[in-house]
Amino acid sequence: MFEWKAIYDDGTELDSSDGTYLDIDRKKLKEFWVLFDGVPKVKVHLRQGQRLIYRLRVIQLLGHAPRRIAIACWQETKGGENIQLIALVFEDGHVEIMDRFREGIYRPINLRPEEK
Repeated sequence: MFEWKAIYDDGTELDSSDGTYLDIDRKKLKEFWVLFDGVPKVKVHLRQGQRLIYRLRVIQLLGHAPRRIAIACWQETKGGENIQLIALVFEDGHVEIMDRFREGIYRPINLRPEEK
């Protein structure tokens, strides 16, 4: 099961058992962890101006059981260019890192206002 933890610049924390993703105070956010079955899999370090994006995606391929993928990334705008670093965490424990969204299971997500 995927879980997350937000760590703020003052050392306080919020995790998925205490609130929702929308409860995260993005102005104070320093780190965002993705955990699977209680084990940390990815830690996203955030600097000033970087915006966190997190989603759970369910993939259903014909003839196969559904798979869950956690997507954790940051993006920022520099010189009018959108820069991203994306981590995809799979249920089998492997992690894939990309510099932008692509097609298929790597397709872009719809951004919420606080992520733009």
